[in-house]
Amino acid sequence: MNSITLRSPAKINLCLSVLDKRPDGYHEVEMMMQMVGLYDEVTIALGKRGIELHCFSDAGPVPGGEGNIAWQAAAELLKATGRTDGLDIAIRKKIPVAAGLAGGSGNAAAVLVAANRLLGTGFGRDRLAEVGTKIGMDVPFFFFGPTAIARGRGEILTPLPPAPACWALLVNPGFGTSTA
Repeated sequence: MNSITLRSPAKINLCLSVLDKRPDGYHEVEMMMQMVGLYDEVTIALGKRGIELHCFSDAGPVPGGEGNIAWQAAAELLKATGRTDGLDIAIRKKIPVAAGLAGGSGNAAAVLVAANRLLGTGFGRDRLAEVGTKIGMDVPFFFFGPTAIARGRGEILTPLPPAPACWALLVNPGFGTSTA
């Protein structure tokens, strides 16, 4: 197998409590998170050397190279494994950029899963989630969803039974907001 394509879901917060500021600069949070039926498509393939990233987006401008969280995920996985393989990443964005839907974090999680399989590293979801915390606090959720309670900075996750089927209306005002 030379490449893997995965659908990378968006997520919404069904409830969110932002608590005290922590000494590390993050806020303590408690939130219920839910994956939703809006997806990007992430393809990762073994490459010659280094990490290549190409984004195709109708959802707004997407950072390239090291500025993209999916690129960072590939770099962190290679670092964690001590591997020097090349990885080529292609992302087709459908999730609006900077809309609070964790599209980039979901892409990063998809890269971790696909690269883990392609490279045969054998990391389980806990280890992949741990690698994910180095690049974003929403990344670990994608290993524990579709529904979960997140605490701490967002990295302490308790899976919940899937929520009942329902509709959610996502409204994009047409401008991005940094969730940091």
